[in-house]
Amino acid sequence: MLQEAEQAGTWAQLGDRRTNPFIRTRQRRNFDRRGAHRIGLNTLTFIQEGDEIFYGALKDISDTGARIEMERAPGDGASLFTMGVPFLSNKKLACKRIWSENSDNGSSGQYGVSFLDLSVQERNELRKRFLLNDILLLSHAEAVAGRAKDSTAAIEIKAFFMLDVRLALESLIDIDTMIEQGRPGAVIQSECNTTLDSLVEAGDRLESGLNNPYLSSDIKNRVRLLLGHFIYQSAVFKRGFEKPHGYPGDFKMLEGVYNNLELSSGIGHYIDRYGLDVPYAVAIRHRKDKMRDILYDFIGASSGQALHIINLASGACRDLREMFRRPLTYPGRVTIICIDQDPVALEYSRQTLSKINTGNITFELVQGNILRLEALDLGPDGSVDMIYSIGIADYLQDRMLKKIFSDSYAKLKTGGKLVVAYKDKESHRPIALNWYGDWYFIPRNEDELIALINTSMGAENISISIEREESGVIFFAIITKIK
Repeated sequence: MLQEAEQAGTWAQLGDRRTNPFIRTRQRRNFDRRGAHRIGLNTLTFIQEGDEIFYGALKDISDTGARIEMERAPGDGASLFTMGVPFLSNKKLACKRIWSENSDNGSSGQYGVSFLDLSVQERNELRKRFLLNDILLLSHAEAVAGRAKDSTAAIEIKAFFMLDVRLALESLIDIDTMIEQGRPGAVIQSECNTTLDSLVEAGDRLESGLNNPYLSSDIKNRVRLLLGHFIYQSAVFKRGFEKPHGYPGDFKMLEGVYNNLELSSGIGHYIDRYGLDVPYAVAIRHRKDKMRDILYDFIGASSGQALHIINLASGACRDLREMFRRPLTYPGRVTIICIDQDPVALEYSRQTLSKINTGNITFELVQGNILRLEALDLGPDGSVDMIYSIGIADYLQDRMLKKIFSDSYAKLKTGGKLVVAYKDKESHRPIALNWYGDWYFIPRNEDELIALINTSMGAENISISIEREESGVIFFAIITKIK
């Protein structure tokens, strides 16, 4: 029996996307580099150092520090001074210079300062002053509303930013305060869930009314920008958004969802839990369990001397590893070929599957493109007992799915089975993943997927049964080749 080591937090560290050969060229914005949400400004401020006062321009600010421009440097890098903050009625905050940069002509300089000894109340007051600033929120709203098709749509866009986004920001700031105050975790989690759900529900209503994918995309990007400092303190949503392997749902992301453990601290802990509890994440865990049981029952009920099974887009092979937690009674030889394009996922699977010692099970790990099965050494046509895929069909266009279905039909022996899992668009719409994770699926229902299967394999050549995982969000099409 395999002793699992999945709960070691294998997905907490985000790899350098530039080293991965499968990365798409699309650039991801990272809203979290400084660890604090920083707002660009251009307003007067002043520095007081001893008895001297120097005036300059406040160029940007966060709840940890600011960037200022002035003719004379504040301090020498060691001395302390105070800075007037316009948002706080020119309240003076204790500061220390942490970097400096002279202008090209030497007439002025840029200086980075950090705030010292801010109380929780001061920090959150500062946050509210600049994050909830009408000018900031209105600038985002007007940038989108100006491209709306009519005045009603423009008003709805402005209302969304000025009301719904503002309320979400204010609530997230308050949640941080609740954490600092040591409030009960259940109370904080409830407030976090309500805040994040309310915003995406309002956003979804707006998106439906606009019916304009370009405006919707811009609105979502601006929401991620404004809320990013909070949302991407969550390892779940940070990895989901950044997609370090270039695509959503990489094997480490799924391992984290399977483990169902929060990996972040502070507010990120509660946003982790929110992400792990959304209906689709719950369904993913049930999907894995369902496939594990289908495999176990299929192998256990087989009477032949050998079985040949192919796992398409295998990822970390969690279903296979868990299947072997129960003893298999099948005495014949089983060959399981796991195909994935990600060499890191395959190496992870190689290490974990090597711990399974049953004597009659052989695993073959193949790096390759599942859309080109004919280029892989998978045995002759008509020789495979089962082909299955549980995590890739949701992302594939019709023509790609048709090719997989027709290729699978050719590989299966008569009586063999193709098992495909799919998220039912009639059961759940994963709007939280769309808004916070920039994570999308191709929506289909049972009838639409079955139509693709029949077109690709021939309705007269197959029989199809539908089963669902426990939550009902994901259905399994189990196709048997009858001729």
